[in-house]
Amino acid sequence: MKEEENVGLDSRLLAMICRLVRQRTQVELEKLGLHLGQDLILFVLWETEGITQSELAERVYIKPPTLARALNHMEQNQIIRRETDPDDKRLERVYLTEKGAGSKAAILNIWQKGEAELFAGFDEDERTTCQSFLRKMYFNLFAYSEDGLQS
Repeated sequence: MKEEENVGLDSRLLAMICRLVRQRTQVELEKLGLHLGQDLILFVLWETEGITQSELAERVYIKPPTLARALNHMEQNQIIRRETDPDDKRLERVYLTEKGAGSKAAILNIWQKGEAELFAGFDEDERTTCQSFLRKMYFNLFAYSEDGLQS
């Protein structure tokens, strides 16, 4: 293999893996009426319901306008509801609807199935090592990003 063929090979492989994981996840999310990334919003809301939109944007590492579009769609599909903060009328807090709360098991199942496929053939030590490497890569890139926010 020529040296230039190796340039960026690890990053390209990681990008292709991420693309495949998200494509496969999207197919399953569509069956639940969700778009890509809305599952990540739900993960946060299952932990901390009633947080502000700005707090939610920070927790899922996306810009507020991008989050607002996702929340509009989720609200139209009765997955979340937004309420004005009673103490500060400038803030909106995000809450799960019954439908949003009820989607947890199905979404966890999607992620469990995806991880089983992703780590097929790995023993526990290999999986633990891979997870450690992925965490290091994430924090490396996060440290170099302007503010960690993506579009």
